[in-house]
Order: sequence, then C-alpha cells, then structure tokens
Amino acid sequence: MIFLMAGTRDARDLAIRLRAAGHPLLASVVTDSAAASLTAAGLSVRVGRLDETAMAASLRETGAKLLLDASHPFAVDAHHTAMAAAAQCGLPYLRFERPHQDFSGQGGVTGVDSYEAAADQAALHQGSVMLTTGAKTVAVFTERLLGNPNLRLVIRLLPRADNLERCQQLGIAQNNIIAMQGPFTYDLNRALYAHYGTTLMITKESGAVGAVDEKVRAAHDMGIPVIVIGRPKLSYGRAFTQLEEVLCEVNRLRGETSPAKTRREHAQMDLDTEFQPPIGVPQDIETKSFQIITEELGPHPFTADQFPVVRRVIHATADFDLGRSLVFHPAAIAAGMAAIRRGEIVVADVQMVQAGISKGRLEKFGGDVRVYIAHSDVAASAQQEGITRAIVAMRKAVLEAPQGIFVIGNAPTALLEIIHLVKTGQAQPSLIVGVPVGFVSAAEAKAELVKLEVPFITNQGRKGGSPVAVAILNALSLLAENLQS
Repeated sequence: MIFLMAGTRDARDLAIRLRAAGHPLLASVVTDSAAASLTAAGLSVRVGRLDETAMAASLRETGAKLLLDASHPFAVDAHHTAMAAAAQCGLPYLRFERPHQDFSGQGGVTGVDSYEAAADQAALHQGSVMLTTGAKTVAVFTERLLGNPNLRLVIRLLPRADNLERCQQLGIAQNNIIAMQGPFTYDLNRALYAHYGTTLMITKESGAVGAVDEKVRAAHDMGIPVIVIGRPKLSYGRAFTQLEEVLCEVNRLRGETSPAKTRREHAQMDLDTEFQPPIGVPQDIETKSFQIITEELGPHPFTADQFPVVRRVIHATADFDLGRSLVFHPAAIAAGMAAIRRGEIVVADVQMVQAGISKGRLEKFGGDVRVYIAHSDVAASAQQEGITRAIVAMRKAVLEAPQGIFVIGNAPTALLEIIHLVKTGQAQPSLIVGVPVGFVSAAEAKAELVKLEVPFITNQGRKGGSPVAVAILNALSLLAENLQS
C-alpha cells in the first residue's frame, strides 16, 4: 500500500498512473473538493489534516509500505509532518513535485525568497496590488500593506468559508476579495487585472500545473510588474520532478521484478523437455492466450467492462506494461458500445488502423470506417498551410462525423487537433481512442486527452500504435456484438 499525499492536479495524474501500474494506494487530501476529484477517478481517498501522530497511526492502520509526498510545493508543514511520520514508522519517503519555473530572464519580474520579502517589496509601490498566494499567509501582507493610503490590497483566494472569515478578521473589505476556483486562463487573468486596476501582482512559484505562467504572462503583456516568491528550500532526500522517474523508483522500492523479465522467464523453455506442438485450433489458441494473460497480469484496477479491452491490447502486443497503462473515462465502454450500435462513423487517423478494424461487426450496425489522411485535398491544404496532413484530416473528419468514434494510433498531431476541436465546440465525439506512439508529443497529447469531459480510452506514456488502437476498437465492437446477441 502506498500512502499518497495529494491535493494537486499533478498528484491526481500520479495517482492514476500508480493505479494503472497495479500499485494499491490511499490518497490523503485536506479538502472535500480535492477528494471529489480523486473519487471521480475511482481512487481511494481519506480527507482531513493530519499531525505527525495521526499520520503515523494512519500509516500503520493502512499497512502502508511507502509514503509518497505529492502535496503542494508550498505546503511546508505537510512536508515536515510526512517526513517525520515516515521516519517514525520506518518507511521510505519520496517527494514528487512540479518542475521549477525560471523567470530570471523575464523583464518586470522580481524574485524573492519569502512572503515577508514580497510584502516589503510591495510596500514600495503605489496603486492596486493583487495578491494570489492563497489565504494562509494573507496576514503577512495585511500587516505591512493594509494601512498604506497609497495602496489597495486585492486578495484572490479559494471560495471557502474559512478563507472569507479570515479576510474579514484581518479587515479586508469585501470589494477587495476575489473568491474564485481556478483554473485561471490568460484572458481571465487579464480581465481581473483590468477590472481591479492592478499595478502590481504577487504570486508564488508553484510550477506549470499551478498556472503561474498564465498569471505572469498576462501581467507582463499588460505592463504590470510581478513579484514571484520562490519555493521553500527543504531537504527531501529522494525527490523527483518527472512521473516516469518516480514510478521507476516506486517499482524499485516495492521490490517488483521487471515485467519484461518475468515474461522472459515464463517464455524460457527447459531445454531438457521435449517440445510439444502448439494448439492447432485458432479459437483454442486465443482462449489459452487469454487465460495466460489473466494469470500473469494478476490483480489489477480495471472494471469488469474495461478488462476485455485491456486483455485484447495485451494479446495484440504481448506487452503487460502497456496494458496496465491504459486509462478509461468512466463512461468510455458504455459510450463506445452505444456509438457502435448506433452505426456512428469510425474515423481512423491512418490506413493501418482502418485496415485492422473488423469492418464486418461495424457493418452489422450500419457503421463504417473512414480515413482522410490520403485524400488529395487534405495533402494540398496541409502543404499550403504548412501543417501536418493528420491535422487537416481531423478537421475534414469532424465535418462529416462530428459525433463519430475517433481512433488514433499513429499521429500525436491528430490527437492534439481533435482535442482542440472538442475544446472549441467544433466536435463532440462519442468516443476518442487516443493511443499514438512516439517520442514527440505522444505522451503530452494523451495527458491533454484525459482532461476532456468526452469519453476516451488512452494510455500513459510514449507507447501505443496502430495495433493498440485496432485492438481497443475491435474489443468494443465485440462487446457491442455480444450485447446484441
């Protein structure tokens, strides 16, 4: 069991990756809103603050073997508590946090090491100061700035009752409080700066996921000076900023044998044993293969509806790691089967995906598979605009099948484009199967896909490819066919 200190969006991504890799975990968060996000992803969650004694007790009660701290970079008390509780229980402690952002070369940005230093710098300014560092440290700024007749202090914080009560106790007027839940886009930041006449913005360097760059970029473009508070300097021991790195370390600490090595051991024949011919009937071979996959995969986090898809992906690739990395929107299986039974058009990104899909099953429901990337008008438009054919193909596809099933196994740019078309309201696919393979933008495109509300099936990381996309769609069409019969 992994005890995961969560509460941020990147911690949620890490939790999903850990679960997909077969690691049991309990996520610990402070707020109900953070718990709701994790619960929606099917993760086990506990809610509430813990001191060292309570956290140590929780570690013992849950049988935790590892404490993984992925809480907010500025949650200093939580970090100290976690390190102390892990040491008390004799457990390994790992720290995962967002990569640092460097604003050193950006004009109009002043870096400081503490909230106090930021408040002292702000006291040298005049006009309207927007504070976006959260509620816990507001008192540091009100003590230094609130009585200054040349300054207006505007506080932006989460819309929680305790935050508003704290502002009231500190004497902050209601018209100087922005109680809003993010994310805050570039345009929204600009609008808030304009509305409050902001002449100075104060933020903290939380990392890219915290959208600091959007706040800073909007301020920079409006000519507003910025004070950025640097992260606390703590000695964590083993700390990581990349998901792949921390996953590898978790595997190592849990003492797991490499899945690739395990498969090689299963496949190694005893040279002293006479070789027996394989099963000759195709259906028997598939049945035996599925049995082996189920046995070797072992415990997994997938539902009964999702597992047939996972199993067929492993069957098509002989890659257990890839199968474990699959991620499903909660409605993906039901939405995919319903779309197939309605006869929705299936859009493939490349001919290889089109060729592998079982068209006979789709035709039973009036469906069809289309691919646009080789169309002459697509190639001409791509050359004229200086973009990939995959992008133009997706734009053409949504005109003919705005609610189709989009199956992408090759081109990350195709997946990124359909994501863009969904976000801009130009498409509402019934399902997106997004499993492109590659070293450039493949993993990043999949990370963007899981943020959508539309049903999706994807996997984490660089692996993927046309065979994976085909296996997923064929598994869904088989489920739809079996349901009909």
